[in-house]
Amino acid sequence: MNYYYSGYQDFIVQRNVISKVATTQGSTVLPAGSPFRTYTNAENDLSSQGIGLGVAYQLPKGYRIDGSYNWATFDEGDADPGFEAGFNTPENRFKVSLSNREVVKNLGFNLAYRWQEGFFWQNSFAIGDIDSYSTLDAQINYKIESIKTMVKLGATNLFGDEYVTNVGGPNIGSLYYISLTFDEFMR
Repeated sequence: MNYYYSGYQDFIVQRNVISKVATTQGSTVLPAGSPFRTYTNAENDLSSQGIGLGVAYQLPKGYRIDGSYNWATFDEGDADPGFEAGFNTPENRFKVSLSNREVVKNLGFNLAYRWQEGFFWQNSFAIGDIDSYSTLDAQINYKIESIKTMVKLGATNLFGDEYVTNVGGPNIGSLYYISLTFDEFMR
């Protein structure tokens, strides 16, 4: 288990502004009325805090269950209009997995379910909502003792429901794989 708390004074943020008079941004001259983004300090105090919990339990006959939960929040206090914290983190997310290295001789598996709550995303590139999503990852492994090799067959996001983790980012689909790992010291 872990907990954190962070307090901020003069937190650096970007703001959208419109120039009243002609100005320069870098080496570019901007006429009056031009919109642009500038860095500035937040006038109010801000804080963030979070908790992480994790547990693993060894069950009979080689089965193992693991779980983790994370909670994170950002308090903007009395932020003025136009404040963009950019705290691009879901408030709640968890993962649960079940595995067994050897269900029967030389054959094992791992299943992992992940869920993440939707949240509001903001940065200089894009602003918008990220939807909640969940995925199921699965893997089976088979040990070929005669050639000291482990064969793994698996998938991330097994059912293929695409999701995004940030506004403007790519859709994330599935990855299906097979791997062969030679281990001279395999027991």
